[in-house]
Amino acid sequence: MRAQPTRWIPGLLFAAVWVPVLSVAGPSHISAQASPYPITFSSGSWQFTLGGYVKLDLIHDFDANSSPDSFDPRNIPVDGSKGTNTRIHARETRFSLGITGPAEGRDLELFLEGDFYGTGNAFRVRHAYGQYGVLLAGQTWTTVMDERNIPPTIDFETPLAAPFVRQGLLRITTGLSQRSDLAFAVEASDLQILIPPGVQGTTERPWPDFTHPQAA
Repeated sequence: MRAQPTRWIPGLLFAAVWVPVLSVAGPSHISAQASPYPITFSSGSWQFTLGGYVKLDLIHDFDANSSPDSFDPRNIPVDGSKGTNTRIHARETRFSLGITGPAEGRDLELFLEGDFYGTGNAFRVRHAYGQYGVLLAGQTWTTVMDERNIPPTIDFETPLAAPFVRQGLLRITTGLSQRSDLAFAVEASDLQILIPPGVQGTTERPWPDFTHPQAA
């Protein structure tokens, strides 16, 4: 068990205890919080990796904030309301399974990961995809963000202004050099539009998102 340092944010006290249970499986760009002790076993030419950790969060808001599980500045009320809030939860506890094996001369990679941030602490899917050669299909980080450049934080929220989106997609990634890739993708159209009170209308998703090329 390792107690992480307490984090101070104006109006917020955030502390966490993180217990690595298994290593986080999957590609290196998804395993920033991996344990050094992976649980990996093989069956024939297929390799299986189990991953995850248990994390307890203690959060106290000294000022009003309607997002008690994480520091989300979008939910700070601006109407002058007062109040404090204390929250203890283990919703970030995470489990994953990675499977890798040969298929028609190439490696087929399957990855499934989830945590308990669903409604009512229900288990929810974070990543669920398969990758074969240059093709990736399933749910994972959107192509328009580079998760490898997001610094790890104790708080579940990312640093301000950092995109943090996972969605269904079909992506093709090809290497340009040893240090750069080029990616194209068709992704789910995830609208985040709030219709003002009294305004009639509904949101539509007539077409999926066609992402711009990403060079990384």
